[in-house]
Amino acid sequence: MFGNIIKYIKMAASSNFGNMFSVVGASAFLPFLPMLPIQVLLNNLLYDFSQTAIPTDEVDADWLTKPRKWAIGEIQHFILFIGPISSIFDYLTFLLCFTYSMLGLIRIYSTLAGLLSLSLPRH
Repeated sequence: MFGNIIKYIKMAASSNFGNMFSVVGASAFLPFLPMLPIQVLLNNLLYDFSQTAIPTDEVDADWLTKPRKWAIGEIQHFILFIGPISSIFDYLTFLLCFTYSMLGLIRIYSTLAGLLSLSLPRH
């Protein structure tokens, strides 16, 4: 059970960090917010639905041999590594929309690209 909790925390925290990394980074270059707050919330909600299978996931045998402690450093390393990787796809989406003058659609595309970049690599 503890192993699955750690998996969920890693996934949820890295996705949230990646979303915020993307929005803050793009806000420095765009004259508007690339994703509205409601879109970030919707993205997080849909991503959480994709993580509902984690409780039924089998834990590795080495996690069951002895009790585990919280390893905040390991979780932090995962967040700082995986979060920006998902932001790469978001930045590519922003660049694509900016290059082809589709700024009116950037919020829609960034929401869809963010959801795909967060969900697909984890399954």
